[in-house]
Amino acid sequence: MIDKLTWRRFDPAPKTIIALFLWWLSVFFALTLPLNNVLAADAVILVSADDQFAYATACFEQKDYATAADEFKRFVFFFPDDKRIDQAEFYIGLSAFYTGDHQKALSRFREIHEKLGFEGIGMSAVLQAARIRAATGDYMGAADFLHNRTQNAPGSGETGILNYHLGWLYVETGHFARAGMHFDAIDPDDPAFPQASEISAHLKEYTRIPSKSPPVAGLLSIVPGGGYLYCGRYQDAFISLVLNGMMAWAAVESFEDDRHGLGGLITVVGAGFYAGNIYGAATAAHKYNRQQQTAFARDLKNRFSVHLFSSMPGPGAAWTVQYQF
Repeated sequence: MIDKLTWRRFDPAPKTIIALFLWWLSVFFALTLPLNNVLAADAVILVSADDQFAYATACFEQKDYATAADEFKRFVFFFPDDKRIDQAEFYIGLSAFYTGDHQKALSRFREIHEKLGFEGIGMSAVLQAARIRAATGDYMGAADFLHNRTQNAPGSGETGILNYHLGWLYVETGHFARAGMHFDAIDPDDPAFPQASEISAHLKEYTRIPSKSPPVAGLLSIVPGGGYLYCGRYQDAFISLVLNGMMAWAAVESFEDDRHGLGGLITVVGAGFYAGNIYGAATAAHKYNRQQQTAFARDLKNRFSVHLFSSMPGPGAAWTVQYQF
């Protein structure tokens, strides 16, 4: 007799189900992870011209000039047909200046000017190049640069802008007569002519600037302290008189006591102090004149709210024409 098979329903334990699920999950991740890596490697982040320019501008405004220069260069490379290319080039030049690379900045602005001439940003590049030279102390180089541009300017409008800046450059350096000549050279039809005429009229007052003559200061210093007294430096005059008087008295006393060696030594030292008294008085006269000229120039700039060559702001719409009305 054959025993009947008894079938039992298979009812797996919960632990078995969990183990199978974890095994299936591990196999799934093992198979899909390489595919995910490939997809991630092929992913591309798209940046628009507006986003790139905005980011570069933000870096510049935050004074992160090195990063700003790099980002504007990327903008120029990836978006060569964008209408803001010239503006980006201008920012690159400014960033180079602010990071201390003055020659690179000048080269960049010269390239912009050669490309655009005297139009828009091209004129701004000319003015910025001159201001960079002035900011580094090369005022005569800045003046020569602008003078050369006046010879190639296509019209009276461009010449007027250059003469206006030349005028203020010479105000900055204390050459007030030359400054007046450039303001007077602006065409009567130029929008800046009314202000230029007013500036020129004020510049004629430079002849009234108080001054001290260095030769007179030196001559008066024959009496120790006389030159300083002439320059209004009363404390220095008193010190010079006392010091030179004491040296002379000590030398005389030494010779009267037959201490000729000591007397000779004091005389040599005293002669140095005496010569210093004369030289110092002449220098004080020069310093006095510079202070008066600086004060005159400062008052003139404040009167017209113009500070073209005493600071280096960033680019802006007002850069193209710096007239103040």
